[in-house]
Amino acid sequence: MSERKDRRTFDRSQALAAHAQRFIPGTTQTASKRPEAFAPGQFPDFIDRAEGAHVWDVDGNEYIDFVMACGPVTLWYCYPAIDQAI
Repeated sequence: MSERKDRRTFDRSQALAAHAQRFIPGTTQTASKRPEAFAPGQFPDFIDRAEGAHVWDVDGNEYIDFVMACGPVTLWYCYPAIDQAI
């Protein structure tokens, strides 16, 4: 059995979280998506970009967005027809 090493880093995320905690109670305006609701390092604290069902955090780590954002729940992110219309 091979051992998988997690190579993700969270330096920028941790710095932004420390900064945000000074100004935003719970570090978020959406209580259901507060950092304490997720296992540390298993879901991004700060999303930098998104496309389809994938999101990337500010440290460049990629995730599949099983939680989904409040807006693109039905259309996903960067949906070509919507982007083109905008």
